[in-house]
Amino acid sequence: MPAFPKLRSAAVAAIVGCFQPAAPAFAQQTGWGQISLNNQTSIDLDLFVDGHYACRALAGLFCTSQEREGSHVCTAQGEGGRAGPFPCPVKSGESFTWNVVE
Repeated sequence: MPAFPKLRSAAVAAIVGCFQPAAPAFAQQTGWGQISLNNQTSIDLDLFVDGHYACRALAGLFCTSQEREGSHVCTAQGEGGRAGPFPCPVKSGESFTWNVVE
């Protein structure tokens, strides 16, 4: 028996494996969301969530942290002082944005 049929079946298996659908939505990670700090000031700000460092937003830019679903308290701290505390609710699969302006 020639080797060709074996190669053909392996090629078919490889092609079929390439077209498997993505995981359904219910199989994706749940219980997490995002908190973003929109820094509309002229200084860099560090975002703290529940007292823990989350990320740094450079002047005029954003930073984003992935957090567990639930109620959180955010503060932003920079060279010139601090903003907050501010309530930052997180819902699974959603993003919460806190805008800080001068």
